[in-house]
Amino acid sequence: MEQLEGTVRQLEPVVDIDFDISSLRDSHILYSTLGTMPAANVDRLQTSLARVPHVFLTLRDDPKNPVVWLTGSQANKDVLERATRSAYLNPISLPEDYAGTPQEIIKYLQNEIEIGQRNFR
Repeated sequence: MEQLEGTVRQLEPVVDIDFDISSLRDSHILYSTLGTMPAANVDRLQTSLARVPHVFLTLRDDPKNPVVWLTGSQANKDVLERATRSAYLNPISLPEDYAGTPQEIIKYLQNEIEIGQRNFR
């Protein structure tokens, strides 16, 4: 139950984003990371990656900690990872056992939690 609740908490920042999270996993061509970061560091991250081919999107604009997505070539993975660490990007761990949008996965997990709670009583 705690593991299911932890997965729900991990997905909550991206619940309103309509994408299948399984498409971000295990790419041999693209490096991709999704997470939150201090808003003050967004420009610094983009500046530090100016010479590296990448796509950087703000998926949820938040004045303090926007949800961002960064993707680029696996060949530039080391550079992209160093840049995100120095910008204090807090990656969101996407669950490996589930496919679908974050909202679909959260609904499924919340249902599993309710069933588990009923069975526990």
